[in-house]
Amino acid sequence: MTGVESIVQMIEAKTAERIDQMTREAEEQREIRLKDARQKAAAVAEDIKSKAEKELKSELTKHEASMKLKAKYLVLGTKDKAVKDVLESAAKVAKKEMEGKKCTDILTRFAVEGGTALGSQNLEIVFPEKQKVTIDHAQVAGAISKNVGQKVTVTIAKDTVRASGGLIIRSSDGSKCVDNTFEARMERLTSRMRDEAARVLFQKKSE
Repeated sequence: MTGVESIVQMIEAKTAERIDQMTREAEEQREIRLKDARQKAAAVAEDIKSKAEKELKSELTKHEASMKLKAKYLVLGTKDKAVKDVLESAAKVAKKEMEGKKCTDILTRFAVEGGTALGSQNLEIVFPEKQKVTIDHAQVAGAISKNVGQKVTVTIAKDTVRASGGLIIRSSDGSKCVDNTFEARMERLTSRMRDEAARVLFQKKSE
């Protein structure tokens, strides 16, 4: 073998060794990049999964809250209707009593309660325009006088009030009055009656 051939063989051997080294390095770099790519893909997938789970949880929470709110309003609406029905029934019963035999006794009680609360010596009673039943104003005056401990006079006013029943009792100078018409008393009692009806219907304790 000549010197030239030896040099060529040496160059070929070095070249082959270099090619093998470069190939190994390329494989190593490929594996590193593949591993990095897989890790990044897994991280992206986990991030997407986490976001999807959070969004799903958020939607479920919102849906649950919405359903609870709807259920609450439904229950409140049902309770309110039931209480309203009870109040309407009570109002019908009260109006029926005002039209019956008990009307005089009820009106007398309204007048005595109101007159006693006013504490005036000279009082007058105002009736609704279409109310046919009246009361004994002398009897009312006697009852009020006994309650307040002084002589009280009671007269029937010439003017009337717009109401379906009941009466207004006021001081003769008009400075004070107690509105015991049916509408006024129902308005004052509505809150208490509503609480009582709710307590009876739904075992709610009155505050």
